Amino acid sequence: MMLEFLALVSMGFVVGLSGAMIPGPLLAFTVFDTSKKGRVTGHYVIIGHTLWEFAIILLILFGFGWLIEGNSQIIYLAGGFVLALMGIGMISRTGEIQMNKSRVNSSIGGGLFYTAFNPTQPLW
Repeated sequence: MMLEFLALVSMGFVVGLSGAMIPGPLLAFTVFDTSKKGRVTGHYVIIGHTLWEFAIILLILFGFGWLIEGNSQIIYLAGGFVLALMGIGMISRTGEIQMNKSRVNSSIGGGLFYTAFNPTQPLW
């Protein structure tokens, strides 16, 4: 019983760590937003991320998992397209990187948006 519990906890930790180790737009948004708003911002970004994850879990629980499984290529393409647009928007005509403003003003909204359009999200 105790061995099964430890195996489950360690498996959950490794799976969670694998998702946290993927750098992407959510990490960039969190760093940028925290530099503007202060250290509590990360908590709000996590709330937005959790809302997205919760919505995916509800879709699967209520039998709509086929929406995610059957359309994974479309999800990857949409995420990659949005990521490319964000990258292009960060680079000015002179080639300097601009990180002085974000199109998402809400930390919770940013957590939702950047989780939803992260191309590695469906894979993970």
